Amino acid sequence: MPRRRWPGERWCEQANGAPGDGATDALVRSNATGSDGSGSAPTLDGLAGQLVDFMADAVAARYAVQTGIANTEQLRLRVDGVAGFAAYEKLSRLLKAMTSVRGVQLVLIDRDTLFFDIVTDSNFASVAREIALLSQLSNAGAEGELHYRWVGG
Repeated sequence: MPRRRWPGERWCEQANGAPGDGATDALVRSNATGSDGSGSAPTLDGLAGQLVDFMADAVAARYAVQTGIANTEQLRLRVDGVAGFAAYEKLSRLLKAMTSVRGVQLVLIDRDTLFFDIVTDSNFASVAREIALLSQLSNAGAEGELHYRWVGG
């Protein structure tokens, strides 16, 4: 009996593939025809399982964090609107808890603007995607910048 695959595994095996590249077509075809060539309609549970797998693959493709890249990278993060130590402390905890971040250091304070050096073994895009998931920060910079505004929370 083959082992049960976790939902994102197919995406990891097809690292260069993208949702909608035909990978899901095989799933639909496999339900339409049995291995012996006989036609069989998919069950509702089977379709629900495929839908869950497809959704997990789509989420993994969008928000997966690349780790294990040989060289670490240092990025500069700017956050405006951090008023007070409590806000700084919460922001610092959020940044340190990020999957793609290996180290965070506050390097400059200019009124209510904080500048952090972030060490990552991922890449810029992975860090930016993960920061975008934080509801306490809103994007305040141009494309390709890690410039955000603290909105609290």
